[in-house]
Amino acid sequence: MAILNDSNLYTHAPGPIGLPGGYPVRLSANGVEVVLPEEITLEEAIRINLDGLKYEGIEEIKEDGTLVSTEEGYEINKEILGVDLRELRFADIDDVSKELISIYKKLADKHNVPLPIY
Repeated sequence: MAILNDSNLYTHAPGPIGLPGGYPVRLSANGVEVVLPEEITLEEAIRINLDGLKYEGIEEIKEDGTLVSTEEGYEINKEILGVDLRELRFADIDDVSKELISIYKKLADKHNVPLPIY
């Protein structure tokens, strides 16, 4: 809406202009502009985001968009969710998302935890 309304909104966005991770951005009718503090270069911000991915269980993002799990992330997903998936190809996201939603619903029911409705 910020782009459509040309509101020049300063906010945070994941993956602007195809970058890995999240960045401060300005949204306007001209599109998305990454707006970093003067003391941080874009290259530094990208490195920080890539380093941080490991804490989210992502070892690597391949050129084709495939996500590669860290060993720890893979083991946790396998043990807790029963998902045996070391790499997630972009082309498979719809199918994997449906599988994960089903798994989360079963876990929520098992532990009597409400889930948001999307």
